[in-house]
Amino acid sequence: MIRLIPRSLGNRLLVALAIAGLAIFVLHVVTELRDEITDEVDLMDDLLEIDIDRIVAGSSAGPPVTVSERVRESYRGADDRGFFLATAAGETLVGVNAALLPERPTLTTGVTHEWLASFSTPSGTMWAAAEEVRLGNTAVWVFVMRRHAGEHGFYVAAVDELMESVFTTTAPSVVLMLVLSLVIVRISLRPLRRVAAEAHAITGRQSAGRLREDGLPTEIRSLVQAINEALERLDRSLSFQREFTEDVAHELRTPLSILTLQLDQWPNDVAAGQLKRDVLGLIRFVEQLLEAAQIDALQIRLDETADLDAIARDRVAELAPLALHAGKQLTFESHGALPTRGNVEAIGRALRNLIENALKASPAGETVIVRAGPGAVLTVSDHGPGVDPRVRHDLVARFWQRDRHRPGAGLGLAIVKKTVEAHGGSLGLEDNRPRGAVFSLRFPPA
Repeated sequence: MIRLIPRSLGNRLLVALAIAGLAIFVLHVVTELRDEITDEVDLMDDLLEIDIDRIVAGSSAGPPVTVSERVRESYRGADDRGFFLATAAGETLVGVNAALLPERPTLTTGVTHEWLASFSTPSGTMWAAAEEVRLGNTAVWVFVMRRHAGEHGFYVAAVDELMESVFTTTAPSVVLMLVLSLVIVRISLRPLRRVAAEAHAITGRQSAGRLREDGLPTEIRSLVQAINEALERLDRSLSFQREFTEDVAHELRTPLSILTLQLDQWPNDVAAGQLKRDVLGLIRFVEQLLEAAQIDALQIRLDETADLDAIARDRVAELAPLALHAGKQLTFESHGALPTRGNVEAIGRALRNLIENALKASPAGETVIVRAGPGAVLTVSDHGPGVDPRVRHDLVARFWQRDRHRPGAGLGLAIVKKTVEAHGGSLGLEDNRPRGAVFSLRFPPA
C-alpha cells in the first residue's frame, strides 16, 4: 500500500510546499482563462495579435511584398475576417477581404506602432488591429479584422496566453520556489539532525550525556529541554540503582565470608558440603553483582592501552591451579594480538569469566585453550558439550542459566557482553569441532 503521508518531517514540508505551488499554478491558469472569457477586449486583442504574427511569419519583403498562399487561403471565402498589408501612405500592397475594415486610421510610421479599435456595423461589431513591422528594409503596416472570436479563436487565444504568461513565467517561478524550498527545508532541519546524532551517541554509561541547546529554534529548544530533563531524571534513577546494588553487595560480602570460615570448622558431612556449595554460590553472586554495577558505571578511557596478550597470560597463570585441581588443563597460545583501547581490569574480568565457564563445561582430562590474536581478539575454546543453537540468544541474558542446579546467578556472560560492548567490541560464539564451544572477545585495535 502506498504511504500517502511521508513520515519524514522534511518530506512532509516539501509535499505541503509542492501542493501550495501547484495550487498557485492552477489559480493562475484559472485566472487567465477567466480573463479570456469575461474580457472581450483582452480576448480580441490577443487573437488579433496572433493573426498578425501568423501573417508576418508568412510574408516576404519582395519586391513586391507578398504573403504566402497558405495564409491567404485561410482567409478566402470568409466574410467575418480579413487582412491586408499597406504602406505608411495608405497604399495596399497585398490582402484578402480588406474591405471589411470600415475605416482606415491615420498612422504615422515611427510614431505609432500598434492600433486597436472596434466598429459597429450592420452585421455586428468589427474588431480591427494594426501593427508596424519591417519586412527586410521595408516598413509596412499589417491590418487584421475579425467580427468575433468564435470557439476556435477563444481556444487559440487562451492557449497562446497560457504559453506566454503561465508556462513561461509562472511555471518556472513555481519550480524555482520548490527548489529553494528544498534547500531551505534541509538547512532548517540541520539542528534536528544534529540533535538526533547527539541522542544516538548517548549511552547508559554516559551519565553526563545531554543534548546541546545552542543554535536551536525556539520550538525545538523546548523539546530538547524536556528531553534533557528526562535524561537527568533517568540518570539519577540509574545512579541510585547502581549505588544500591554496590551497597547491598558490599554489605553481604562480610557476613558471607564469616559464614564460610565458620562452615570450614563443621564436620565434613554431606549437609555441610551442600551448605558450603550454597554459600560459595552466594559469594559468587555477590561478586557478579559488584561486577555488573561496575560495568554499568564503567567509563572507557580511550587514552589507556590494553595489552591483550599480557592480559591473557595473567589470567591463565591465575586460573591454572584451579584447572589442575579439577583435573583439567589450561593452556595459552599467542598469535600476535594487537593492543586495544580500554580498561585492563574490566577486560581481565571478562576473560576470567569465559575461562571459568569453559573449565566448568569441560570434562576431566580435557584442555581449555586461551588464544590471544591474531588481531585484537581473545578466544577461549573448550571440549565440553557445546551450546545448543536454540539457547544461544538466551545465553547472554541476565539471570539465565542452562543448569539451574549450579550455584551462581547467571550474570557471567551478560557481564562479559556488556564489558566488550563498552569497549566498542563484540562477543562471539562458534562451535568447536568435533565438540565444545569457542567464545571470542573482539575489540577495535588501538
